[in-house]
Order: sequence, then structure tokens, then C-alpha cells
Amino acid sequence: MPLAARSVMTRRRTLSAAVSFSLWLLMLTGGAGWAIAQDPAPPPAPNPRLTAEEQQAGWRLLFDGETTTGWKGVNTNSFPYDGWMVENGYLRTLKPGPSGDIITTSEFRDFEFSFEWRIEPGGNSGVKYLVAEGRPEPNIPVISRNRLPRLGLYLVGLALAVYVLFWRRGLSRHLVVRVLAILVVTVCGYSLITGSRSYFDLMSALRHSAVGLEYQVLDDVANPEPRSNPKASAASLYILAEASRDKELYSDERFNHGRVVVQGNRVQHWLNGAMVLEYRQDDPAMAAAVAATKYAIVPGFLSRQGGQLALQHHDNLVWYKNLKIRELPPEAEVPAASAPANAR
Repeated sequence: MPLAARSVMTRRRTLSAAVSFSLWLLMLTGGAGWAIAQDPAPPPAPNPRLTAEEQQAGWRLLFDGETTTGWKGVNTNSFPYDGWMVENGYLRTLKPGPSGDIITTSEFRDFEFSFEWRIEPGGNSGVKYLVAEGRPEPNIPVISRNRLPRLGLYLVGLALAVYVLFWRRGLSRHLVVRVLAILVVTVCGYSLITGSRSYFDLMSALRHSAVGLEYQVLDDVANPEPRSNPKASAASLYILAEASRDKELYSDERFNHGRVVVQGNRVQHWLNGAMVLEYRQDDPAMAAAVAATKYAIVPGFLSRQGGQLALQHHDNLVWYKNLKIRELPPEAEVPAASAPANAR
């Protein structure tokens, strides 16, 4: 056989071996990160109803238990059914992967919002308020700085290995060099494909992520984050102010009852019938707290420019029900007993 033909055949065999091994590894592990079992859902919930007293007090439903009316995706006019659904009287997230948050189509700047939530063990989510679409998502530059250099290294490693295999024949004729080069092609190629997919999926989700003040919906028992940062615990103002440590939080099959009250610059977070956090948006200490976090890059983060409510998709299973709201005069004082009863 002529030398040139033999060289071409050798290169084809090498390429075939590299491709076959890569495909085998992808089939073996490619779907591992996405095959996440769905946790058992809670039993069906009756459709929400307002009592005569609630109607007289100005309450209205934000979720009718059957449709997505009044909700949409962030920075889009459609509802993200790939990540959210209505099921058995709940507005709930779906897995795998985050697909973005959902927000109300109406705005509320002075309000009392009541909701019930249950999250999977170790789960993390949130209810955001005073949200304004179009604000910069502070995690996008952080994720890009962390992930893009790594993807670049995978690309360089892949290119070097391919160069050695097909253009440095003096090296690639050695079995050890070919095996190592094929291994580098496989590892770097697989990491580049999966890493790029994860990066673009995450960027897409972040572009549809609501930016606003966040009432934490979280399992404090099984999630490790509150132990390192108590300001990320359930009912806290996410990474800005900690909820009371004496709060009553259910981490079993029961639903927690959350409540957010915004009146002028005064804000309250309630959990299971007790106020666990109160702060003022115009407090200089709050401005200093924001300046020390990722939200420092968000113009007007503590302002009242936005008024939409949002439910966060944080790649965890979470169920919401009995979403009710009433609008308030900016300076009104709302007594503790005014919240609707927590139907569990």
C-alpha cells in the first residue's frame, strides 16, 4: 500500500476511534445531570376562594387555581410552560433546569400580599416584589467571568490535541501519544459541549430572571446556605437582612404561609402568622447593605420604580397556592389581623 494511502487510513482510524470513544462517553454520562427524579407532589388543593370579609377588605386572587391568567415570563409576553405549570390547584415549577421567573402582569407598589408555599427538601426559591423588567441581572457578569475562561481552556486543549493527532505525524505515530491525544479530545470535547450547553441555558434563564427585593422561600434545615449566610434564610430579605431566628418554619409536608406588606418605604415580612422582619427602604443602612452585594450594579434597586411581583425558578421544585393581594394607601397602617386566614 502506498505510504500516502496508509497515512490517510491511519488518520481515519484515529479519527474514528476518537469519535467512537467520545460518543460512548457522552451516551454514558451526557444525560446524568438532567435526569432528576420529580419529588412527589402534595395532594390536590381546592381552588382558592375569597370570603365575603376578604372581598370587602379589598383582597383579590392572583392565581385562580386553574390557569396562568395574570402571570407571564420576565422580559417576554408569554408564559414559560417549559419551567412552570398549573397542577392540582398549585402554581408550581418543573424540572429539569431553570427556565426563568414568572411575574404578574399588573403592578403593585403599596400592597399586602399573602401566599402559601412548599419546597422540596433542601430547595431554594423566592418571592420578589417591586420588580422592574429590564434591570441588569447582576449574576450575568459573575457567571461569565467564572465560566468563559474555563470553556476557553477546554477549546484550547481540544485544538491542541487535534493538531497533534492530524498535523504532527512524527508524534502521533507513537501509540502513547495517540492514546493521550484521544483522551484529551474526549475529555475536552465532552466538557466543552456540556459546559457550553449549561452556560447558554443559564444565560437564557438569567435573561428571564426578575430583579427585585426578595422574600426567601427556602428549606433552612436541609439547605446549607443559611448556615454560611443567615441573610439567605427563609423569610429573610435575600442577602440584605435576616429574618428573626425565632420564626416558625415548616420543613415537612405542611405549607408555610408567607406575607409581604409594603407601605411607602416601610416593608414587613411575615411567616406563619408572625412578623419576622421589618425594614425601611430609605434607611441609609439598607443602602449600605445593597452597596456591599452584587445588587450594587443595579440602578435604583431600593427604589419604587418597579411594581411587579415575581415567583423565582431556582432549579428546585416549589408549589404555591392561595396567592392573594390587596392594594393599600401609601401611608396606611395595616393591623396584624388583616391578613387572610392561612388555609392549610
